[in-house]
Amino acid sequence: MPSKSLSPPACHPEKPYYAKGLCVTCYVGPKAKGWRTKNPDRAREISRRCERGRTLRRFGLDEDKFDALVAAQEGRCAICRQKPGERGPGLVIDHDHQTNKFRGLLCDFCNKGLGQFRDNSDTLLQAAEYLRRSRQ
Repeated sequence: MPSKSLSPPACHPEKPYYAKGLCVTCYVGPKAKGWRTKNPDRAREISRRCERGRTLRRFGLDEDKFDALVAAQEGRCAICRQKPGERGPGLVIDHDHQTNKFRGLLCDFCNKGLGQFRDNSDTLLQAAEYLRRSRQ
């Protein structure tokens, strides 16, 4: 049942709020089991699009700003400088987990690598030194 909210839905701010922070398309459409079963590709597409929109808004971005950032980085990862097609699915938003501040766009490998080192620059420097020593 639709409910009132002062804030727009998280998924599509241009649409009316429906429930649980979502618009009616995202709340009812893809979540309806029968519809989802009959339209798995469309349901996946809607879900991915909504998740991407939520992620961009979380960091104060929209599609245009994201595209401008990709262009500023020449479509490459800010760390390894590889293009998305060359390493993994594409560029992802990297952010500081303590401040939640956007840092840049990374390939999935580099983003996960930073996460494995818990964003600790000292540990990353020690790992780099370890690799240098092992090659001598």
